[in-house]
Amino acid sequence: MGFLVSGQIEVSVYINDVEYPLEAINLLNWLHITTTTRHSLPTLGFQVDDVRHSIDDSGPLDGAPLRVVVKPNGKDSRTYEFRKFNSKREFIGECWRWTIFGYWDAPLYWAGASLRAIEGTANNVLQEIADTCGLRYNGTTTNDSQIWLPRNRTYRSWAKDIVSHSWASDTSCMVMGVDLDGTLRLFNANALPEPEVNIVAYTYSETALTASDVQINAASGLNNALSGYNSMRVAQSVTEDETSRSIKDLSFTPDVKSPHYNRELKAQLERGAVRFSPIDAGNVHENYERASYQNLRYQNLLSYGVDALMVDVSQVKLGDRVNLAVQTETLRQDVPNSGVYIVSGHALYVQGANYSEKLGLCRSGTNEVQR
Repeated sequence: MGFLVSGQIEVSVYINDVEYPLEAINLLNWLHITTTTRHSLPTLGFQVDDVRHSIDDSGPLDGAPLRVVVKPNGKDSRTYEFRKFNSKREFIGECWRWTIFGYWDAPLYWAGASLRAIEGTANNVLQEIADTCGLRYNGTTTNDSQIWLPRNRTYRSWAKDIVSHSWASDTSCMVMGVDLDGTLRLFNANALPEPEVNIVAYTYSETALTASDVQINAASGLNNALSGYNSMRVAQSVTEDETSRSIKDLSFTPDVKSPHYNRELKAQLERGAVRFSPIDAGNVHENYERASYQNLRYQNLLSYGVDALMVDVSQVKLGDRVNLAVQTETLRQDVPNSGVYIVSGHALYVQGANYSEKLGLCRSGTNEVQR
Protein backbone atom coordinates (compact mmCIF):
# COMPACT_ATOMS: atom_id res chain seq x y z
CA MET A 1 0.00 0.00 0.00
CA GLY A 2 1.11 3.58 -0.57
CA PHE A 3 2.52 5.87 2.10
CA LEU A 4 0.13 8.78 2.76
CA VAL A 5 1.94 12.04 3.52
CA SER A 6 -0.01 14.52 5.65
CA GLY A 7 -3.26 13.18 4.21
CA GLN A 8 -2.48 14.94 0.95
CA ILE A 9 0.24 13.15 -1.01
CA GLU A 10 0.52 9.39 -1.45
CA VAL A 11 3.88 7.81 -2.21
CA SER A 12 4.30 4.24 -3.51
CA VAL A 13 7.60 2.43 -4.12
CA TYR A 14 8.00 -0.61 -6.40
CA ILE A 15 11.09 -2.83 -6.41
CA ASN A 16 11.39 -5.34 -9.26
CA ASP A 17 7.85 -4.34 -10.26
CA VAL A 18 6.51 -5.47 -6.85
CA GLU A 19 5.06 -2.82 -4.56
CA TYR A 20 7.05 -2.47 -1.37
CA PRO A 21 4.66 -2.59 1.65
CA LEU A 22 4.97 0.87 3.20
CA GLU A 23 2.88 0.89 6.36
CA ALA A 24 3.01 1.59 10.08
CA ILE A 25 5.72 -1.07 10.54
CA ASN A 26 7.77 -0.81 7.34
CA LEU A 27 8.79 2.83 7.54
CA LEU A 28 9.86 5.11 4.71
CA ASN A 29 12.42 7.33 6.42
CA TRP A 30 13.10 9.55 3.44
CA LEU A 31 12.92 9.67 -0.35
CA HIS A 32 14.87 12.02 -2.60
CA ILE A 33 14.60 12.49 -6.38
CA THR A 34 16.74 15.11 -8.09
CA THR A 35 18.06 16.34 -11.41
CA THR A 36 20.21 19.26 -12.57
CA THR A 37 21.71 20.41 -15.83
CA ARG A 38 25.04 19.09 -14.52
CA HIS A 39 23.74 15.53 -13.98
CA SER A 40 23.66 12.94 -16.76
CA LEU A 41 20.33 11.55 -15.52
CA PRO A 42 17.89 12.11 -12.63
CA THR A 43 18.83 10.18 -9.50
CA LEU A 44 16.87 8.50 -6.71
CA GLY A 45 17.65 7.76 -3.09
CA PHE A 46 15.37 6.33 -0.42
CA GLN A 47 15.68 4.65 2.97
CA VAL A 48 13.34 2.14 4.62
CA ASP A 49 13.31 0.23 7.90
CA ASP A 50 12.53 -3.27 6.63
CA VAL A 51 10.73 -4.70 9.67
CA ARG A 52 8.81 -7.27 7.63
CA HIS A 53 12.00 -8.46 5.87
CA SER A 54 10.56 -7.62 2.47
CA ILE A 55 14.04 -6.86 1.12
CA ASP A 56 16.27 -8.92 3.41
CA ASP A 57 15.95 -12.30 1.72
CA SER A 58 16.91 -11.07 -1.74
CA GLY A 59 18.14 -7.52 -2.01
CA PRO A 60 17.58 -5.86 -5.40
CA LEU A 61 20.23 -6.77 -7.96
CA ASP A 62 22.20 -4.18 -9.88
CA GLY A 63 19.95 -2.58 -12.48
CA ALA A 64 16.73 -3.82 -10.86
CA PRO A 65 13.70 -1.69 -11.81
CA LEU A 66 12.69 0.88 -9.18
CA ARG A 67 9.47 2.81 -9.59
CA VAL A 68 8.14 5.66 -7.47
CA VAL A 69 4.57 6.94 -7.78
CA VAL A 70 3.67 10.31 -6.24
CA LYS A 71 0.00 11.27 -6.15
CA PRO A 72 -0.84 14.74 -4.85
CA ASN A 73 -4.33 15.16 -3.45
CA GLY A 74 -6.75 16.09 -6.21
CA LYS A 75 -4.11 15.78 -8.96
CA ASP A 76 -2.94 13.08 -11.32
CA SER A 77 -0.26 10.72 -10.07
CA ARG A 78 3.29 11.10 -11.37
CA THR A 79 5.47 8.05 -11.99
CA TYR A 80 9.26 8.05 -11.89
CA GLU A 81 11.16 5.08 -13.34
CA PHE A 82 14.68 4.23 -12.15
CA ARG A 83 17.27 1.45 -12.12
CA LYS A 84 19.06 0.34 -8.99
CA PHE A 85 22.63 1.65 -8.80
CA ASN A 86 23.90 1.02 -5.26
CA SER A 87 22.55 0.04 -1.85
CA LYS A 88 23.68 -0.45 1.71
CA ARG A 89 22.23 -2.27 4.70
CA GLU A 90 22.78 -1.65 8.41
CA PHE A 91 21.29 -3.26 11.52
CA ILE A 92 19.62 -0.75 13.85
CA GLY A 93 18.75 -3.11 16.70
CA GLU A 94 15.25 -4.09 15.64
CA CYS A 95 15.54 -4.54 11.89
CA TRP A 96 17.71 -3.93 8.85
CA ARG A 97 17.74 -0.40 7.48
CA TRP A 98 18.13 -0.27 3.69
CA THR A 99 19.34 2.76 1.74
CA ILE A 100 18.92 2.33 -2.01
CA PHE A 101 20.12 4.57 -4.84
CA GLY A 102 19.12 4.58 -8.48
CA TYR A 103 19.45 6.38 -11.80
CA TRP A 104 16.72 7.13 -14.36
CA ASP A 105 15.58 4.08 -16.31
CA ALA A 106 17.78 4.67 -19.36
CA PRO A 107 20.61 2.14 -18.91
CA LEU A 108 21.69 2.39 -22.55
CA TYR A 109 22.19 6.15 -22.14
CA TRP A 110 23.95 5.63 -18.80
CA ALA A 111 26.38 2.82 -19.65
CA GLY A 112 25.99 1.89 -23.32
CA ALA A 113 28.55 3.04 -25.88
CA SER A 114 28.26 3.74 -29.58
CA LEU A 115 30.48 3.50 -32.66
CA ARG A 116 27.92 4.73 -35.20
CA ALA A 117 28.52 8.24 -36.50
CA ILE A 118 25.44 10.40 -37.15
CA GLU A 119 25.22 13.27 -39.64
CA GLY A 120 23.05 16.30 -38.88
CA THR A 121 22.76 19.22 -36.50
CA ALA A 122 23.35 18.78 -32.77
CA ASN A 123 19.60 19.03 -32.27
CA ASN A 124 18.94 16.23 -34.77
CA VAL A 125 21.65 13.97 -33.33
CA LEU A 126 20.46 14.43 -29.74
CA GLN A 127 16.94 13.58 -30.88
CA GLU A 128 18.25 10.30 -32.34
CA ILE A 129 20.26 9.55 -29.21
CA ALA A 130 17.18 10.12 -27.05
CA ASP A 131 15.06 7.86 -29.27
CA THR A 132 17.73 5.13 -29.20
CA CYS A 133 18.08 5.27 -25.42
CA GLY A 134 14.38 5.41 -24.53
CA LEU A 135 14.25 9.08 -23.52
CA ARG A 136 11.77 11.71 -24.61
CA TYR A 137 13.23 14.75 -26.34
CA ASN A 138 12.60 18.49 -26.36
CA GLY A 139 15.16 20.50 -28.28
CA THR A 140 15.77 23.70 -30.17
CA THR A 141 17.11 24.51 -33.63
CA THR A 142 20.90 24.65 -34.01
CA ASN A 143 23.07 25.64 -36.98
CA ASP A 144 25.94 23.17 -36.68
CA SER A 145 25.50 20.38 -39.20
CA GLN A 146 28.38 17.88 -39.45
CA ILE A 147 29.15 14.20 -38.93
CA TRP A 148 29.26 13.65 -35.17
CA LEU A 149 31.61 10.84 -34.12
CA PRO A 150 30.94 8.93 -30.86
CA ARG A 151 34.44 7.40 -30.62
CA ASN A 152 33.16 4.52 -28.48
CA ARG A 153 32.04 6.82 -25.68
CA THR A 154 28.94 6.23 -23.62
CA TYR A 155 25.84 7.92 -24.97
CA ARG A 156 25.77 10.32 -22.02
CA SER A 157 29.41 11.34 -22.57
CA TRP A 158 28.83 11.70 -26.30
CA ALA A 159 25.73 13.83 -25.75
CA LYS A 160 27.63 16.08 -23.34
CA ASP A 161 30.39 16.60 -25.90
CA ILE A 162 27.86 17.34 -28.65
CA VAL A 163 26.19 20.01 -26.55
CA SER A 164 29.51 21.63 -25.68
CA HIS A 165 30.14 22.15 -29.42
CA SER A 166 26.56 22.95 -30.43
CA TRP A 167 25.92 26.38 -31.89
CA ALA A 168 22.84 28.39 -32.77
CA SER A 169 24.20 31.95 -33.05
CA ASP A 170 27.04 34.20 -31.93
CA THR A 171 25.25 34.69 -28.60
CA SER A 172 23.83 31.20 -27.99
CA CYS A 173 24.47 29.35 -24.73
CA MET A 174 23.50 25.73 -25.29
CA VAL A 175 22.59 23.70 -22.19
CA MET A 176 21.28 20.15 -21.78
CA GLY A 177 19.61 18.21 -18.98
CA VAL A 178 17.29 15.24 -18.46
CA ASP A 179 14.16 16.32 -16.61
CA LEU A 180 12.20 14.43 -13.95
CA ASP A 181 9.80 13.17 -16.62
CA GLY A 182 12.64 11.52 -18.57
CA THR A 183 12.86 14.21 -21.24
CA LEU A 184 16.27 15.15 -22.59
CA ARG A 185 16.09 18.92 -23.02
CA LEU A 186 18.39 21.06 -25.15
CA PHE A 187 17.85 24.80 -24.75
CA ASN A 188 19.55 28.10 -25.47
CA ALA A 189 19.88 29.79 -22.08
CA ASN A 190 20.28 33.18 -23.79
CA ALA A 191 17.04 32.91 -25.80
CA LEU A 192 14.37 31.46 -23.52
CA PRO A 193 10.66 32.39 -23.57
CA GLU A 194 9.23 34.82 -21.06
CA PRO A 195 8.40 33.28 -17.66
CA GLU A 196 4.97 31.75 -17.18
CA VAL A 197 5.44 30.69 -13.54
CA ASN A 198 5.49 33.13 -10.62
CA ILE A 199 7.01 32.23 -7.24
CA VAL A 200 6.67 34.29 -4.05
CA ALA A 201 8.86 33.70 -1.01
CA TYR A 202 7.70 33.79 2.62
CA THR A 203 4.08 34.60 1.81
CA TYR A 204 0.98 33.15 0.13
CA SER A 205 -0.53 34.19 -3.18
CA GLU A 206 -3.47 32.71 -5.07
CA THR A 207 -1.75 33.43 -8.40
CA ALA A 208 1.75 32.11 -7.62
CA LEU A 209 3.65 29.20 -6.12
CA THR A 210 4.97 29.67 -2.60
CA ALA A 211 8.59 29.24 -1.48
CA SER A 212 8.91 28.79 2.27
CA ASP A 213 12.62 29.63 2.16
CA VAL A 214 15.29 30.79 -0.27
CA GLN A 215 19.06 30.49 -0.01
CA ILE A 216 21.42 32.61 -2.05
CA ASN A 217 24.69 31.26 -3.39
CA ALA A 218 27.24 32.70 -5.79
CA ALA A 219 30.12 31.01 -7.59
CA SER A 220 31.36 34.02 -9.53
CA GLY A 221 34.88 34.00 -8.06
CA LEU A 222 35.82 30.55 -9.35
CA ASN A 223 33.77 30.79 -12.56
CA ASN A 224 35.30 34.12 -13.56
CA ALA A 225 38.80 32.91 -12.75
CA LEU A 226 38.27 29.83 -14.93
CA SER A 227 36.72 31.49 -17.95
CA GLY A 228 35.39 34.97 -17.22
CA TYR A 229 38.41 37.27 -17.26
CA ASN A 230 40.47 37.30 -20.47
CA SER A 231 39.81 33.66 -21.26
CA MET A 232 41.01 32.50 -24.68
CA ARG A 233 40.73 29.39 -26.84
CA VAL A 234 43.29 28.65 -29.56
CA ALA A 235 41.73 26.80 -32.50
CA GLN A 236 44.23 24.69 -34.47
CA SER A 237 43.68 23.50 -38.04
CA VAL A 238 45.47 21.82 -40.95
CA THR A 239 42.94 22.98 -43.53
CA GLU A 240 42.77 26.74 -42.98
CA ASP A 241 45.28 29.29 -44.24
CA GLU A 242 46.22 30.08 -40.64
CA THR A 243 47.29 27.03 -38.65
CA SER A 244 45.89 28.59 -35.47
CA ARG A 245 43.57 31.41 -34.48
CA SER A 246 42.64 32.89 -31.13
CA ILE A 247 39.03 33.08 -29.95
CA LYS A 248 38.73 35.60 -27.13
CA ASP A 249 35.78 37.91 -27.75
CA LEU A 250 32.29 37.48 -26.32
CA SER A 251 29.21 39.68 -26.59
CA PHE A 252 27.69 39.70 -23.11
CA THR A 253 24.28 41.25 -22.41
CA PRO A 254 23.51 40.84 -18.68
CA ASP A 255 20.08 39.57 -17.66
CA VAL A 256 20.26 41.73 -14.50
CA LYS A 257 21.26 45.26 -13.51
CA SER A 258 24.35 44.18 -11.56
CA PRO A 259 26.10 41.10 -13.00
CA HIS A 260 28.76 39.41 -10.87
CA TYR A 261 31.47 40.39 -13.32
CA ASN A 262 34.13 42.93 -12.35
CA ARG A 263 35.21 44.93 -15.39
CA GLU A 264 37.90 46.80 -13.43
CA LEU A 265 39.45 43.50 -12.32
CA LYS A 266 39.28 42.19 -15.88
CA ALA A 267 41.20 45.23 -17.09
CA GLN A 268 43.98 44.57 -14.55
CA LEU A 269 44.58 41.03 -15.79
CA GLU A 270 46.88 40.91 -18.79
CA ARG A 271 46.26 37.25 -19.56
CA GLY A 272 43.70 34.66 -18.51
CA ALA A 273 43.20 30.93 -18.98
CA VAL A 274 44.24 29.67 -22.43
CA ARG A 275 42.84 26.42 -23.83
CA PHE A 276 44.03 24.69 -27.01
CA SER A 277 41.67 22.78 -29.26
CA PRO A 278 42.45 19.45 -30.93
CA ILE A 279 43.79 19.86 -34.47
CA ASP A 280 40.91 20.27 -36.93
CA ALA A 281 41.19 18.17 -40.09
CA GLY A 282 38.20 19.81 -41.72
CA ASN A 283 35.48 17.47 -40.48
CA VAL A 284 33.63 19.79 -38.07
CA HIS A 285 31.21 22.67 -38.57
CA GLU A 286 32.72 26.16 -38.96
CA ASN A 287 31.73 27.31 -35.46
CA TYR A 288 32.82 24.13 -33.66
CA GLU A 289 35.55 25.75 -31.56
CA ARG A 290 33.70 29.03 -31.22
CA ALA A 291 30.76 27.11 -29.77
CA SER A 292 32.96 25.37 -27.20
CA TYR A 293 34.40 28.73 -26.15
CA GLN A 294 31.17 30.67 -25.83
CA ASN A 295 29.07 27.87 -24.29
CA LEU A 296 31.58 27.52 -21.45
CA ARG A 297 31.93 31.25 -20.84
CA TYR A 298 28.21 32.00 -20.98
CA GLN A 299 27.38 29.13 -18.61
CA ASN A 300 30.01 30.26 -16.12
CA LEU A 301 28.57 33.77 -16.21
CA LEU A 302 25.30 32.33 -14.84
CA SER A 303 27.01 32.20 -11.47
CA TYR A 304 24.37 33.70 -9.17
CA GLY A 305 22.04 31.07 -7.76
CA VAL A 306 18.97 30.71 -5.56
CA ASP A 307 17.71 27.50 -3.97
CA ALA A 308 13.96 27.86 -3.44
CA LEU A 309 12.24 25.46 -1.02
CA MET A 310 8.71 24.95 -2.34
CA VAL A 311 5.61 24.06 -0.36
CA ASP A 312 3.59 23.48 -3.52
CA VAL A 313 3.70 20.73 -6.12
CA SER A 314 5.34 22.44 -9.08
CA GLN A 315 5.33 21.48 -12.73
CA VAL A 316 8.41 23.43 -13.82
CA LYS A 317 10.99 21.99 -16.22
CA LEU A 318 14.72 22.43 -16.65
CA GLY A 319 15.30 25.49 -18.79
CA ASP A 320 12.07 27.23 -17.76
CA ARG A 321 12.27 30.87 -16.74
CA VAL A 322 10.43 31.79 -13.55
CA ASN A 323 9.68 35.10 -11.88
CA LEU A 324 10.72 35.11 -8.20
CA ALA A 325 9.52 37.68 -5.67
CA VAL A 326 11.48 37.81 -2.40
CA GLN A 327 10.80 39.86 0.74
CA THR A 328 13.28 41.28 3.22
CA GLU A 329 12.98 40.83 7.00
CA THR A 330 11.05 44.13 7.08
CA LEU A 331 8.46 42.71 4.64
CA ARG A 332 9.62 44.98 1.83
CA GLN A 333 10.48 43.61 -1.58
CA ASP A 334 14.03 42.32 -1.83
CA VAL A 335 14.69 44.07 -5.13
CA PRO A 336 18.27 42.79 -5.71
CA ASN A 337 17.27 39.13 -5.41
CA SER A 338 13.84 39.30 -7.03
CA GLY A 339 13.27 38.96 -10.75
CA VAL A 340 13.64 36.36 -13.49
CA TYR A 341 15.72 33.20 -13.07
CA ILE A 342 16.43 30.06 -15.12
CA VAL A 343 15.54 26.66 -13.61
CA SER A 344 18.77 24.62 -13.51
CA GLY A 345 17.78 21.99 -10.93
CA HIS A 346 14.68 20.30 -9.48
CA ALA A 347 14.35 17.98 -6.48
CA LEU A 348 11.52 16.19 -4.64
CA TYR A 349 11.93 15.19 -0.99
CA VAL A 350 9.79 13.17 1.40
CA GLN A 351 10.76 12.81 5.05
CA GLY A 352 8.36 11.60 7.69
CA ALA A 353 5.09 13.41 7.10
CA ASN A 354 6.67 16.23 5.10
CA TYR A 355 6.78 16.66 1.33
CA SER A 356 8.78 19.45 -0.32
CA GLU A 357 10.41 20.41 -3.58
CA LYS A 358 13.52 22.44 -4.22
CA LEU A 359 14.22 24.47 -7.33
CA GLY A 360 17.74 25.45 -8.31
CA LEU A 361 17.60 28.84 -10.04
CA CYS A 362 20.39 30.82 -11.69
CA ARG A 363 21.23 34.05 -13.50
CA SER A 364 24.26 36.33 -13.88
CA GLY A 365 23.84 38.59 -10.83
CA THR A 366 21.42 40.77 -8.88
CA ASN A 367 19.07 43.65 -9.68
CA GLU A 368 20.76 45.99 -7.26
CA VAL A 369 21.33 49.39 -8.86
CA GLN A 370 25.03 50.17 -8.94
CA ARG A 371 26.09 53.53 -7.65
